[in-house]
Amino acid sequence: MICAAILFAAAAWAIPALIMAGLILWNVVWCGMNRYELALALVAVVFWPIALILGIIACSYADRQRCSRDVWP
Repeated sequence: MICAAILFAAAAWAIPALIMAGLILWNVVWCGMNRYELALALVAVVFWPIALILGIIACSYADRQRCSRDVWP
């Protein structure tokens, strides 16, 4: 279950990351982002999949805990 969730999250990362990278380039060209804003945006593109994967694992763990309470009151 967790392996499937991680693989799904990794596959789902590509399209939003490309969209975010395009938006960053658009902002750099048209809005003149400063280097701090650019660094923050690049960190968001790189690290949001990690937060997504951790969230999926946490939800899976919570679901497993809830199911175990249902079986063993």
